[in-house]
Amino acid sequence: MWDGNGYTICRFVPKTGRLLDSRHLPMTPKSFPEDDAPIRGGSRRPRLVALVLLGAAVALAVYLVATRREQPAAPPGERAWRVEVIAVAPGSIAPELTLYGRVKAREDADLAAPGAAQVTEVLVREGERVAQGDLLVVLDPRDFEPAVKRAESEVRDLEAQRALERVKHEADLRSLESARERVAIARAEVARQRELKSKGLGSDQALDQARETLARLEQEWIGKELEIQSHEARVAQIEARLARAHAALRSARLALERSVLRAPFDGVVSEVDAAPGEWVQPGRVLARVYSRRSLEVHALIPQPYRATVAQVLSSGGRLEASSPAGHLRLERLSGEAETVGVTGIFSVGPAWSLEPGAIVSLHLVLPPVPGSVAVPASALYGGDTIYRVRDGRLQRIAVEVAGHRRGPDGTTWVVVRSASLRRGDRVVVTHLPQAVDGLRVEIVTANNGENRGQGTAAR
Repeated sequence: MWDGNGYTICRFVPKTGRLLDSRHLPMTPKSFPEDDAPIRGGSRRPRLVALVLLGAAVALAVYLVATRREQPAAPPGERAWRVEVIAVAPGSIAPELTLYGRVKAREDADLAAPGAAQVTEVLVREGERVAQGDLLVVLDPRDFEPAVKRAESEVRDLEAQRALERVKHEADLRSLESARERVAIARAEVARQRELKSKGLGSDQALDQARETLARLEQEWIGKELEIQSHEARVAQIEARLARAHAALRSARLALERSVLRAPFDGVVSEVDAAPGEWVQPGRVLARVYSRRSLEVHALIPQPYRATVAQVLSSGGRLEASSPAGHLRLERLSGEAETVGVTGIFSVGPAWSLEPGAIVSLHLVLPPVPGSVAVPASALYGGDTIYRVRDGRLQRIAVEVAGHRRGPDGTTWVVVRSASLRRGDRVVVTHLPQAVDGLRVEIVTANNGENRGQGTAAR
């Protein structure tokens, strides 16, 4: 307000109009700069009128600001999270296991040198296909023939000893009877000399001589009996030595035969480790051959799926698998289990393209799980929870993970089941950082399509 000497600024309490405080701003002629040239013949009244009007405008503005009514702030609206969903329909879905296995050959033969010898010929190279009986590597037979000859000589010697023993035994039998007769004669002579001496007709010297003769003949008789009785033992010893000689002969002949290494079956040469003129030691592997008809894939099946797989196999069921290299079938499980699982042995088809030792990824199809659906991994929370949308809000559903399978987008989806799932449920596939039951959401794009057992994405 203008009081002639300046402006008074007042502050009032809103709504009540009660004066809070005031402040006086003096306005004197010294507050305004003088013009460079005095106004001659004029008046200062227009300037004062302008100042009065300006002050009134300022005072009115201050009053309006001080007395304005405060509008209450609008409450913030509840946030709606934008999500993508898939419509699901529970059905029977077959989970798939992604496994990694190694190709092995059930028929894999290592062909080794039967003895120390020199290589004379190498007739194959690695990677060549061979038929059963084909020549692979030839060793010098002269390195094996002396052993055969020695074994043959030993056999002939022992056979001769056995024949000689039989002849000697027959002679001992005949001489035994003669020795028995001589002993009887000697005994009669001793008795006669004893009788002559008792009559005073014989001498002590004649009696002693008769006794010595009897003792010598009895010793010869006993010796013959011992020879006859030990005949069987001597023959048994010769037979045992002869058996060892025959075994050595067979071994020598077998080594000579094996000095020519042949393919044991139709297959592929996987390794050749020999060169003509090279000297090799016994047991050294010179070539390796495997049969393509015996190829298998050994892959570890995780422990959580071991019981399911074993039950299917024991009931005569079939479990199939696929891989980039061809089709497979699970034939059996390994006899030994590990902490993390058990090794599954897969047979391969005739068009299998990988070789032993190769690592292959395969997808094993498990038995279908009734009442299950497949959802992207992003839909799963904590390993046991998914959310569906009901009336614009999240609704928690507890689920059991039954396995995994490849989704329509090529990624790994999770197979879950729950008695609470219904056909047409819209399951959230956008992974929210703070998903809770009752959270308000907004579906990005509505989608009413359904795919039995497997969700159809709404994006």
